[in-house]
Amino acid sequence: MTINDRSLNLVRISRTVYIVYMKPDDTFWREVSGRKSVNKLSGKYLKATVDDMNLKELTAFMDYKGMLGKMLRSAGTVTKGTLAMINWNPAITLKDRVIGDVHVATIGRPYVLQIESRDDKEQLDFTGHGVPVNVTSPPPNMVTDIDVLRKLVGGTGHLPLGA
Repeated sequence: MTINDRSLNLVRISRTVYIVYMKPDDTFWREVSGRKSVNKLSGKYLKATVDDMNLKELTAFMDYKGMLGKMLRSAGTVTKGTLAMINWNPAITLKDRVIGDVHVATIGRPYVLQIESRDDKEQLDFTGHGVPVNVTSPPPNMVTDIDVLRKLVGGTGHLPLGA
C-alpha cells in the first residue's frame, strides 16, 4: 500500500490470529520516529494487535468486505459511466458525486477493481482477486514490537501511524 508517497506492507497471518505486522519504508519511519530511529527500524516489521489504537485505520484495509462496504455507501445517486480497462481488465465505471468513480469488472465476478476519488487525486487499486496466498510471520530478528517504537518516540500514547 502507498499513502502519500510512504509505502508499507501490512500482514495479518489469519482471521483467528490477532497479531498484525506492518513494514513501512524509511520515509515512513523517519516521519513517525525521527531521523535517529531510522537505523534501528529500517527494514523491520512493526508488531501489534489488530485492535491497537495506533493501527486501527490501517488494519481496516485487511477487512476487504467491511472496508468496501463503508467506502461504497453512497449519499447520492450512482450512475453508470463508460466502459474502461483497469489493469488489463474490462470494467464498467459507476459514477458517484461523493465517492468518485468505482470501476467494477465486467468479466467473471463483479469485483471492484479500482476506486478513484472525485478530484482524481487519490486512487485505490484492488488486484489479485481469488489468487491464493501463503502468509507467514516474519522472522523474529526482523520484528520490532510497537512498545519499542513508543519508547523510541518518547511516549506511551497515540503514535502518528494513521493513513
